[in-house]
Amino acid sequence: MTEQTKTTIKNTHATLKASGTGLDRVVKAVVDVKDTKSMPEFASVYVPAFPHRPARSMVEVSKLPAGVDNQLDFITVV
Repeated sequence: MTEQTKTTIKNTHATLKASGTGLDRVVKAVVDVKDTKSMPEFASVYVPAFPHRPARSMVEVSKLPAGVDNQLDFITVV
């Protein structure tokens, strides 16, 4: 969970930077996880990356593509 979350946030940061913006412009995150018990581990990476605390929703799902533990969708205002 930790490494997947770090990778997703790192890739999102790079994409936003290439577009002339940054993580500070994220206004909402949608988080799909296979197990809600992993939320403390997820939060240990997510919270420091988003100190401005954008809105967030989380859903537990039974299966995610490619065998990942979480999937993140970000909505950003540019």
